[in-house]
Amino acid sequence: MKLFALIFSIVTSMGVANAAPLPFSAQGLMGADEVFLPHAGPGRYDSYLALNLPFAPAAELRSAVEAQFRVTLKHRGEAHVTVVTPVEFWDVLKPQGMTIQEIDQIALESGLQQLPVSAVCLGRGQLEINRKLESTFYVVVKGPELVALRARIQQRFEELGGTPGAFNAEAFYPHITLGYTERDLHDTDGVFKDCKTCVEDLVIQ
Repeated sequence: MKLFALIFSIVTSMGVANAAPLPFSAQGLMGADEVFLPHAGPGRYDSYLALNLPFAPAAELRSAVEAQFRVTLKHRGEAHVTVVTPVEFWDVLKPQGMTIQEIDQIALESGLQQLPVSAVCLGRGQLEINRKLESTFYVVVKGPELVALRARIQQRFEELGGTPGAFNAEAFYPHITLGYTERDLHDTDGVFKDCKTCVEDLVIQ
């Protein structure tokens, strides 16, 4: 009985027991009023495609997460859903002759900023770094129209001679990063930001 009480106390202190769903503004999922921001640069992690989203709702949710999970989270002061990752661009698309400007143009022609996404849950990814368990928190989202956009990029990639499946439109883990304890964690770290990482429900207001 004492062991059960101890385990319950630890879980509660981590903010994952008896927690009410966290509120998240529906405005935080709408990019229509935001401008498209191109991301291009010379380095491996400089070029990518993203749906730009309002920051204030993400900031409010981050504050609630910090209180509930008793953490302090670093953040970049903006909110987005990455549609094509820097690694996908640098390692797969760019070597086949695609430029980030061409990818941006496909996105703009597809109306990227107007494409809808919906929230699934609050997700958390974790990884031990320097013998310390670090976390990243994010809103797991789904967006079939974003997958369709990626399919158009995949089609162009294969038209240029790219190996079918080397860029896979379906291999996609859309999310809105809220913050992280040390650094953001990605699929290259073995952290896949999908519904399997859900830790809390969200109430969309």
